[in-house]
Amino acid sequence: MTRIPDGSRLAVWLTAGPETRRQPLQGDEQDRFLAAYDLVLERVIGEVVAACEGEEDWLDRVRAGLSALLRLFALDPELARTAIVEIQAAGPDARRRYSNALSGLGELLEDGRETAGDRELPEHVALMAVGAVSGLIFDQLRADRAERLPELLPDLLFVLLVPCVGPDVAAEQMRRTAAG
Repeated sequence: MTRIPDGSRLAVWLTAGPETRRQPLQGDEQDRFLAAYDLVLERVIGEVVAACEGEEDWLDRVRAGLSALLRLFALDPELARTAIVEIQAAGPDARRRYSNALSGLGELLEDGRETAGDRELPEHVALMAVGAVSGLIFDQLRADRAERLPELLPDLLFVLLVPCVGPDVAAEQMRRTAAG
């Protein structure tokens, strides 16, 4: 597990209240924050990828990766808020890192294009699906409902799957996931 260095701006940021988090980062402080944020991304993406690795079927990989992400965020709400919410106020370099992370997670969905058959999919469909899920997670985190994120697994899985497999298969997978 990646450890956030004690005394880093991110460690301070994680333990500070919202007013402190809104203060602009300056110079070296911004660089330290970005370096620490990279560790957060490494942890989050590492856990998602690790969860996907044990699954052969694309649908199972997507479910496992999303489930791992939601569990991580539910267990560590401050990490989740930093990774998804607070990063939006940390400046353009931070938002660029966030955007790159979404793109990387979107690449994990690209294998789903094969399941689309003859249906034409937009070039950036995976990124659109990941962005939609990120937006829904953002809303939950802003409402201080991180602990409820795992309950959203069926619905969020539907959002990720529907562009590639269509609404019928996505709904079937949603029901299967909800049933446990």
